[in-house]
Amino acid sequence: MLPKSVPALDQADSTVPAPQQPQLRRHLEEVRGSTAQIAEVEHQIASWKRRQEDCERIAAMPGVGLLTATAAVATIGEAMVFRSGR
Repeated sequence: MLPKSVPALDQADSTVPAPQQPQLRRHLEEVRGSTAQIAEVEHQIASWKRRQEDCERIAAMPGVGLLTATAAVATIGEAMVFRSGR
């Protein structure tokens, strides 16, 4: 999570030169916006995972997280179409 403010920009004796501060603030806002978008996408993926029994089983394995479990199910699809588990 990003801080609400950046001390280096908020201090009167900032180490960031004054002409670069507005640009740095804009970039910080872009990062905050991207972070919010990423959080929303992760929420949507987690919601989908909870409705998929296969995802839940894969995610229960040690070391397997949300993205790996959902990517595996999305890539493999229905595992029953394979003749063998090997």
